[in-house]
Amino acid sequence: RFLPYDKSIWGQLWDPVFLLFCVASMMPLLRVFFFALILFFLICPCPPGPDEYQLVQLILQFKGLQFISSGAGAAFYGGLQYYMCVEDGGIHSCNHSGPGTQYAFEINLADLVGSCFLVWGAFLMLPISSRTAGLRKKEKDKKEK
Repeated sequence: RFLPYDKSIWGQLWDPVFLLFCVASMMPLLRVFFFALILFFLICPCPPGPDEYQLVQLILQFKGLQFISSGAGAAFYGGLQYYMCVEDGGIHSCNHSGPGTQYAFEINLADLVGSCFLVWGAFLMLPISSRTAGLRKKEKDKKEK
């Protein structure tokens, strides 16, 4: 229900499970674990292999959400933290409450390394994935003949 091939974004927005997954995937501290879990469940049906469409969707959605949450969102949050730590008269407390002081370096490093391994792992699974695009149409054409 997270990466359906037969629903548009408008159909997915009506699904509460999709909204829950979407919110969880936008949190930087949970993102790598969340997508690793999704990738594991994509691999679980081992005999046919993972679906090509879902692997590509996983990679694209992960990188898109990474840009939004760790890129634009983090830049906005850092700017807001800087604005809040500088007070009138040049007094500031940015060494305690400024940008980059909230999360430990290890957490950010784990997020970066985990993101790289996760995307490359999904990318390297593409050659062994099964292509199911258009199978329903082929079956329908065979029945008509």
